[in-house]
Amino acid sequence: MGPFDTYISLLVSGLQAYAFLYDQPLIYDDEIWTFEAGCFSDSLTAANEIHFQIDHNNDQRVASTRNALSFADDETGLAFRLALDDVKQGAELKHMVDTGHPASLSGTRRGTPLPRDLNALAPSV
Repeated sequence: MGPFDTYISLLVSGLQAYAFLYDQPLIYDDEIWTFEAGCFSDSLTAANEIHFQIDHNNDQRVASTRNALSFADDETGLAFRLALDDVKQGAELKHMVDTGHPASLSGTRRGTPLPRDLNALAPSV
């Protein structure tokens, strides 16, 4: 695995990471954002489809909560799991993680240990 194994975990058949960390600053489009625990609750409990995208690009949608993507929420942040075997670009995503280029994956944050297993968290979607 690449140098980012403290914050992104490549499982046998999937990828898991924190998409957002609560109460931690995030710089996006020259703005500083922070997210509070529970801020995604309404979105996660709604039946709306949520997409996993490369570079936040709508043209590079990889999966959604209707097929290979799931979320879990804990006191640290919002975590996700992506089943790579269930997506067309699974091998490409695995290569991005293996070579240390997950920065272009929407929803990965550097430097935060992951939950040992998302199954330990209450699934939100």
